[in-house]
Amino acid sequence: MESLSVGLCHNKPKKSAATTIVPKDYICTQGDLALIDFVKEIPCEPRVEVVLIDDAFVERKSMECLFQPNAYIGDEVIDCYINLIKAQKHLKCRSGGHVHIENAFQFNFLKRDGDVEIKTEELYPIEDMTQICSVERRVLLYLDHDMVFIPINIRETHWYLAVIHAIWRYKCSIHLIKGLQRQIDMISQRKELKDHRWPDLQVASWPLREIDMGYAKQTDSSSCGLFLLNYIEYWTGDELSHSFTQDDMSHFRKKMAAILLSSDLNKRRDVEILENPTDSKKRKLLHVLHDSKVVYEDEEGPITQADLKKWFVDDWDKIAPIKVSNDGCTNDFLMVGLSTKDMPVTKADSIDVLCDYIMAIEDDTTLEYVLMPWKFNGCHALFVIDHVKKHVTFIDFTPTQDWCKHMTYKRFAEEIIMASKKYKIAYSKKRSGWAEDIFKWEHTIQTGVPIDLRGFNTRYLVLQAMAMWGNDRRMKFVGDAKIVRRNFVIDLLNYEDNSCRYAIPANIQQRLIDIAKKD
Repeated sequence: MESLSVGLCHNKPKKSAATTIVPKDYICTQGDLALIDFVKEIPCEPRVEVVLIDDAFVERKSMECLFQPNAYIGDEVIDCYINLIKAQKHLKCRSGGHVHIENAFQFNFLKRDGDVEIKTEELYPIEDMTQICSVERRVLLYLDHDMVFIPINIRETHWYLAVIHAIWRYKCSIHLIKGLQRQIDMISQRKELKDHRWPDLQVASWPLREIDMGYAKQTDSSSCGLFLLNYIEYWTGDELSHSFTQDDMSHFRKKMAAILLSSDLNKRRDVEILENPTDSKKRKLLHVLHDSKVVYEDEEGPITQADLKKWFVDDWDKIAPIKVSNDGCTNDFLMVGLSTKDMPVTKADSIDVLCDYIMAIEDDTTLEYVLMPWKFNGCHALFVIDHVKKHVTFIDFTPTQDWCKHMTYKRFAEEIIMASKKYKIAYSKKRSGWAEDIFKWEHTIQTGVPIDLRGFNTRYLVLQAMAMWGNDRRMKFVGDAKIVRRNFVIDLLNYEDNSCRYAIPANIQQRLIDIAKKD
């Protein structure tokens, strides 16, 4: 990829105050398209980072939103481009004053802190100095700038920009101001806030201003993230330094992919394709197994691909149709229902699934803990919610990324916030008046678990963890991926409540049981 990036030159983000952005700067060149075509050849799985700019990264799968004309722009892409903007020194000082640009994640904390039903001492216990000091640093950072730009993401729905302007004394969003005001008040009680750029610290009382961007308005349903980034790049405090249109943004979607990939700041420019899925010979090897291929062998003899096809495809088709009961709420259904981050369902749907499961618990007063699988960045992780100790354990089987190695908790904070909201709503249906917030409970990231570098087998590792949790012994995972996958299929086929189990010939059932026992 690095060789394709050589010679590519882009004017965006603006390279200097004198740079004039014209329509062609939003349009891909032949060199841009060649680079994009190269990256498209990289499979979405296994997971490959193709962009790493400062502390923000984009994996190949997340890059797809820039290749699809109507896709919603993900926060990984937003943060990477924001880091490119922040790298331009001239964009830190504009006619409206000095600018601080937040990342796409910070809004979640400001919104949470704006909830008047939660006391400040509950959000920031006096013994938790790490959180308090983190807020103090951020408040002081804001006060040292004339303008603060905060991207707001209404998840999978809309992006827009909130601006706090100290010189003109206005704000452009009321949603996050309550949270910021609470943080300022908390820090001002701890230390005297002086020698700052703001006229006063009562930001909640500043007038709210809705800005008309003129021709730079979105007219489709999916370009809001692209408009957001250009507002951040061009807003001076009272106007846009450059005009742009919906047509420009339609072109900018792909252009941004080329800009991110080819940037000198991208530490992943040297990524290579290890297996080319468009190579017909390799594709055949990957997807077609010869009938004589032996997939398992023991003293009973070999099992070939042809045997599997005969047992579970050809012979299965000859069996009379079987009616499968869909009554009740099983743990399998719970797993599917809660792993919905990348599925087209609403928040209400997810809460309903969790609520149904909790309502099925016969005596909630004796509930000790809940094991809750969660789909996270294309892989699976596990929440262990301990009601007795008021403790949440997060079990993740993927490597810690560079951008959060100094603070591993940062990687999971958004997921815990999201899970806590759904859990609170669902559990309150079972126990009227239950007002606990698991986000406020103590959190631990489980150590000593296997790491799946490619992310292929995390769901199987989650199932192993669920089976072993609570036995008061150190968890021992099966590390061989082939054995894990094979045993998973065998367990499903042999499961006593499998309504289709009797349709499997008895001798094959026994063979499956014998195979499972060998491990």
